[in-house]
Amino acid sequence: MSSVIQIPLRKWVFTTTLGWILGIILIIATSTFLEFFGITDMQLYIGLSMGIGIGFLQWILLRKYLNIGKLYLLYSIIGLCLPYYIIDTIPTLNPSSVMLLGSCVGGTFAAYLQSTTFPHKSLNTSKWVLFSGIAWILSSGLIQLITLTNELKYFIPNVFVLAIWNLFLILSGGPILGLLTGIALKYPAKIPQQ
Repeated sequence: MSSVIQIPLRKWVFTTTLGWILGIILIIATSTFLEFFGITDMQLYIGLSMGIGIGFLQWILLRKYLNIGKLYLLYSIIGLCLPYYIIDTIPTLNPSSVMLLGSCVGGTFAAYLQSTTFPHKSLNTSKWVLFSGIAWILSSGLIQLITLTNELKYFIPNVFVLAIWNLFLILSGGPILGLLTGIALKYPAKIPQQ
């Protein structure tokens, strides 16, 4: 088996972006379902939805190239859910920092767990975890910029333009996550030949 993962970068970015979109759809569906039953002070569904959306589609692609097992998907879900579960138990935490904190810690933790499912020497684990953590920080940080929309409405009174701005911020997380994690997959550190 080759020591370099041969997944085309474009395919990885596209798959991760689709997973991001699926995760957003699952977040909307899950939050609507929970709100119907009066459950509003819980953020666990964010990690669950993104873990399922991104983890599932990435796993489908990875199993074609590396025969990665279902643990990748399970670790994606656990890694993203656990920090949100912990955050849900801290009542004094500022709600505006919940998604950023949960995604950063969860994305990094999920990447560490995921790295244990890759075949030996096919991935630089520390690079995968580092790039994943950075990608989740950037992706979640962009979504946090939506709070600026409230301030921008004084300068840009067109609601349609602001809606497009918000949609751009939400959807841009997928390609960023895909590109950075794809680089970690595609270009692992050189492995000495034995």
